[in-house]
Amino acid sequence: MSHLESMIAANLLTGNLPRTTGEVSAQFLEGARKALDIYRSWGAPCDVSLASFTPVVHKTGGDKVACFFTLGVDSFYTLIKHIDEIDDLIFVENFELRLSSHVREKTVATIREVAKHYGKTAVIERSDIRSRLDRFVDWYKYGHGPALASVALAHEAIYRKVYIAASNTMKIIQKCSSHPHIDPLWSTETLQFIHDSPITRLEKLRTIGEDTFALNLLRVCYQGGEYNCSKCEKCVRTMISLRLLGLQSTAFGKMPPLADIAILSRKAAETTNWPVWAQNIDETEALLKALKG
Repeated sequence: MSHLESMIAANLLTGNLPRTTGEVSAQFLEGARKALDIYRSWGAPCDVSLASFTPVVHKTGGDKVACFFTLGVDSFYTLIKHIDEIDDLIFVENFELRLSSHVREKTVATIREVAKHYGKTAVIERSDIRSRLDRFVDWYKYGHGPALASVALAHEAIYRKVYIAASNTMKIIQKCSSHPHIDPLWSTETLQFIHDSPITRLEKLRTIGEDTFALNLLRVCYQGGEYNCSKCEKCVRTMISLRLLGLQSTAFGKMPPLADIAILSRKAAETTNWPVWAQNIDETEALLKALKG
């Protein structure tokens, strides 16, 4: 089985497609064309053609199930939700450029600890895909999803299904490369990609909160200098969500008091991720209403 699908996914937006007329999964090829149409509608530079590839039907593949796993809210929820089905936890080390060497080592060690705890296998990958894509497109808007797909497609002989945890709800569909309408398009006849659980982070945290082991190992910080800095927008937003749900995680610093709406308002004004903050505000209003009632 060739890795042409993996190379196409990684290079679809760079214009540097493999110079070959090789055989490619018919289902993947059709999906890639649809993904190109979506990216073009978003204004992405997609001046490529897939006409030189020969569509074929893949008849043999793997039998394992995996999910991409970063210790974050989304991927932890996907793991817990599909705990009886998932075999492997895939983490691509150098997709997160800001991680210090110390945090990177701790993250890898913690993922191995999680895998052992739940009886799974940690698959730690390294790839130069991000360094190549960053020269052409915005990583989060166009690069992240195809890069994840490329990593999994390189292991089509191992996996029959791979979960990519959703970052947003269906009500907050943004122009993001990991997208409910795009992730499934990378599938072949033998490997299915699932954009998993587009529900609110509060709902996900509520489920994670039932598992103390998972709750205390959450990692959401994008600053990269600490496991969780407990100061950045994403850390504070997550801490407030936990506080609203009455949860405590040792992965963070001291939780803000429920009544400290000033923090919520100030951070909300600073962020471009307003829809997720709105979930916290809705929950706050509901709690305050319940307390008054």
